[in-house]
Amino acid sequence: MDDLLPIIEGLRDAASDGARADMLLRMPLEILLKRELQIRAELERLKFQPGLDWLAVEISALRRTRSEYGELGFSTDRALLGARLSLAAVRDKRDRAPATTGGAVSCSQ
Repeated sequence: MDDLLPIIEGLRDAASDGARADMLLRMPLEILLKRELQIRAELERLKFQPGLDWLAVEISALRRTRSEYGELGFSTDRALLGARLSLAAVRDKRDRAPATTGGAVSCSQ
């Protein structure tokens, strides 16, 4: 299991943090569980803290005991949503032009 899967190699070779965030959000949960240590090592090597934060929440949720109905519970669901939205924000910044600074704009015309 020392060989990196192509999807994990893609994290290493991605052109930007936005591309890495996109890859992480699309990564199958099975790979997260089976290759957690490799993924974590790559993210640490890349110093990609948003990815490390997201990974910690996802892995914690995957290992959590579910309710009798298979639910994670409100606080875990909220933590997952927050982690995913934070990583999505990193992803979405990759394609946006920097905001311009300047004076106020009037919408009354």
